Amino acid sequence: MISAIDRDEVYTRAAPAPLDETNPNLGIVGGHNADIINYPWQISLQHRGSHFCGGFLISNKWVVTAAHCLLSGYRTNLNIRAGSSNRNSGGQTANVKRYITHPQYSTTTLTNDIALLELSTPITLNQSAKAAKLPVAGQVVPDNAQLTITGWGATRAGDNAGVNFLQEVTIPTVNRNVCRNALGSTITNTMFCAGLIGVGGKDSCQGDSGGPAVIKGEVVGIVSWGISCAEPSYPGVYAKVSALRNWIYQNSGI
Repeated sequence: MISAIDRDEVYTRAAPAPLDETNPNLGIVGGHNADIINYPWQISLQHRGSHFCGGFLISNKWVVTAAHCLLSGYRTNLNIRAGSSNRNSGGQTANVKRYITHPQYSTTTLTNDIALLELSTPITLNQSAKAAKLPVAGQVVPDNAQLTITGWGATRAGDNAGVNFLQEVTIPTVNRNVCRNALGSTITNTMFCAGLIGVGGKDSCQGDSGGPAVIKGEVVGIVSWGISCAEPSYPGVYAKVSALRNWIYQNSGI
């Protein structure tokens, strides 16, 4: 997780960040295997076929991910894999035609950490590849709600390898003031927090950035940043989809 930088520095890129630094590539810590049938919107964002971030389908040709995945990671030769629990095989693949990052994304605070990917060819929507259900603009993310995160990222802080099989973990959302006190950094209106305060052990981590965070079947968050992974004192931070919903519509028509 980061000290005001992305939680998902692409670990498939160059050298991994030190263990004590905030990282952009979050992975799932303390989770278990997940079936893509239960999370059919989940995609793997890849550079030349190698996973480096997550994302989720919002239609057959549009994908949402985190802005920092692109602006601090790869920007060309991008593709996605959809409809498979294995990030390396199965399902469908499509090249990324172009990407759009939020114009007010901040590399300092990571506010507005969202990007859209337009695919060169549409994905065939089916049981294992479906568009995510999104919240309406302005919808509140409640405190202490059960938030499920999925991804192929690291299972512990500092591990840049990630896993081949999709993982899931469920953690509670955290009150904004509690989160601000814990992180000592700006939690803006386009963010919310989740984690096991005082307990730890479950979280997103390196390689999960851009992936979906779900409450009752609705993708309410985008894995964004944090300080290390699954630490008892530090909740993870997620971009709030409802606060960015109008921007999604204005740029994708979805």
